[in-house]
Amino acid sequence: MVTPWVESAPLAILVVEEGGLIGDRAERMRRGGRALHVLRQNRDEDPESFARRCRAKLRELEDEGARIDEAALIGGGVRRRARTLSRAALLRALLGPMVRRGEGRLILTGREADRRVMESLAEIVGAQIADGIEIYADFDEPSKAERTSDDRARMARP
Repeated sequence: MVTPWVESAPLAILVVEEGGLIGDRAERMRRGGRALHVLRQNRDEDPESFARRCRAKLRELEDEGARIDEAALIGGGVRRRARTLSRAALLRALLGPMVRRGEGRLILTGREADRRVMESLAEIVGAQIADGIEIYADFDEPSKAERTSDDRARMARP
């Protein structure tokens, strides 16, 4: 049996590509009392499968009544055509619930190698999206301690 989300409880979604560093992003997204759901790409999971898995989970959460009001896509620093296509699919999936409600915030971030792509995506998608939805790229560098912690967590996951 699935326990439905309380309709008024805000939910933040953190989507992390393989190689992406979470840093303090999770804590910043939890501020204000919102719950946080993390979707992290598994090792050797191709970008298309990851995007498909994320879309399915986001659809499931929304069907359960979750109110997704903030999301972040954290890039892993790898430039490949498949990654670009999966990011487009992820953006559509993350923005869908926000567009339906007419409000929300999407943050695009990642490693330095992701900066230009994420800033461009934020600008392009932001120009096409409805008022009430904020989209921006944020590249505050994580501290050395945060990077080390993320690297250790990445090594420990299957």
